[in-house]
Amino acid sequence: MAPLDQTPLWLDCDPGHDDALAIILAAHSPDIHLLGISTTHGNTSLSHTTENALRILTAINRDDIPVYAGAEKPIMRPPIYAPQIHGESGLDGTDLLPLSSSKVRTEKAINAMAEAILGCPPGETVLCATGPVTNVAHLISVYPEVADHLREVVIMGGAIGSGK
Repeated sequence: MAPLDQTPLWLDCDPGHDDALAIILAAHSPDIHLLGISTTHGNTSLSHTTENALRILTAINRDDIPVYAGAEKPIMRPPIYAPQIHGESGLDGTDLLPLSSSKVRTEKAINAMAEAILGCPPGETVLCATGPVTNVAHLISVYPEVADHLREVVIMGGAIGSGK
């Protein structure tokens, strides 16, 4: 449960350069209690996005925040990555990130999301998705009761033509 003066937040993301900043801001905001991070396919493969999340947390000394690997691919079509923007790893262009000092949790991402969100009072938690929303779709499908515990869902999304 989050301290009374902080908003409980779950971050579902596909860490490339943009989500690196989202992780840093959420992890260090005095107004946010970051419950956990779930990763998904998107800017690059799930293995890369998960490792990126772990390395970012190590770099900012927040290995206490749990990371869970989520969906490897979209529900309806093959994955589309963005190597021309984020590189093969999703964070190409820097060699400054340390190796991660923590490990991805073994629990399924949607189970961890549900447990954390349902552990907060109804109507308080924010679910923020900054990548493909596959994990969010699975979460609501398997755990529809989560909806009553959410204050809002914030999505960074949209595309003209074909998108991720």
